[in-house]
Amino acid sequence: MFNWRTHITRNYLIQAITVVCNFLASIFLVRMLGTTGQGGWALYLNSAQFLLLFLGMGFPSAIVYLAAGGKWSKAKLLSTSIGLSLVLILVPAIFLFLFHNHSLLEMFLGREIQGQQALLILFLIYLVIQMLIQINGAFLQSEQLFTKHSVINLLGSLSLLSGNVFLYYAHIWTYPEIFLYAMFVVLISGALQLGVGFYLLWGKLYRTIRWEFSDWSTFKVLWPFAKWILFANALQFLNYKADVWLIRWYHSQAELGIYTLAVSLIQLVWLLPNVIHGMVYSIVAAEKNPEVQFDKVHKLQKQMLYYAIAACAFGSILSFWIIPRWYGEGFCEASYILIILSGGIIPIAGALPISAYFAGKGLMKRNLMGSLIGMVLTLLFGFILIPDFGIAGAAWTSVISYTSTAIFYYYHFYKR
Repeated sequence: MFNWRTHITRNYLIQAITVVCNFLASIFLVRMLGTTGQGGWALYLNSAQFLLLFLGMGFPSAIVYLAAGGKWSKAKLLSTSIGLSLVLILVPAIFLFLFHNHSLLEMFLGREIQGQQALLILFLIYLVIQMLIQINGAFLQSEQLFTKHSVINLLGSLSLLSGNVFLYYAHIWTYPEIFLYAMFVVLISGALQLGVGFYLLWGKLYRTIRWEFSDWSTFKVLWPFAKWILFANALQFLNYKADVWLIRWYHSQAELGIYTLAVSLIQLVWLLPNVIHGMVYSIVAAEKNPEVQFDKVHKLQKQMLYYAIAACAFGSILSFWIIPRWYGEGFCEASYILIILSGGIIPIAGALPISAYFAGKGLMKRNLMGSLIGMVLTLLFGFILIPDFGIAGAAWTSVISYTSTAIFYYYHFYKR
């Protein structure tokens, strides 16, 4: 019998170590990049993550849903999802080849790409690696191999930390060349995760599963469920991260660097809710008793809300000591931004188990509507507040967006 409490505890500990490693890695990287470089780094990865949503087509979450209940052949799910995603990667590849000299590209990939065509190539490689990692992770979750999935992520974080420490103490601080070296570290870390993940799942654990060519019937099974996940994730991404592009449009890349540091620190609070989100999704998809589903998620939702309140309060106070000493005096303003962001992180952290509950029950339209509400408010208040109030306006925009989305989830969960 699947002991979900034991797995939550175990995965929380592993992911806690993972987050600590990522946190330490970020300290070394941010100190090397400075405020301007941090802003460019945020733009570069933000655009990559947005493209990954469309390259993945919502398939990873659909795979968990279909494979967890044995609803379709795992081998065909694997070949179809990878095949279509690799075909779609040609779209951004062709675009970057044709418009690599266009000045508008700087708004989405940072000014560091000027004269650095290697960064565009690494950008595409990063997309491929991350896309394959997501697909493999979906199969691990569908088999409820949560611990192995977490260990693979920890391995990637350890390699990322090791690479950044090497760059820092090797004094490879020439800017913007350090940006290029840092991307090499990210790609090595991702390649290591990918290799170990595929070996554990498809090479060692499931030797009986053989590669099968994709077919149209598999796509027709995947797409009806995946399309809602794709739309919901795209809207959710814009809800959470459209402010990055808005800040860069109206203000400097250095200000963006300060803001994204505050965001990355406050998102550490999402450690436990994110662990639970993936597990709740898989558990709800496999559990047949609706009362059991509701009771488990109800208890977790309250626990996550209390946890977020305590974590935000403690972290906000601690940030006034940590940020100037660890990241540099140039990032001091991030502490005040972090306090504002806490007002939105607390309610949305409590709502994440509910979002996973809706997904596990196939209610993707509900998640889609919640994300749509948040995205509309992000764009509306972003255009109102960010031009005049800068990164503080962006933080208040996030609070309004996150809180509205969370209230929508709470309402529909408890009205049943």
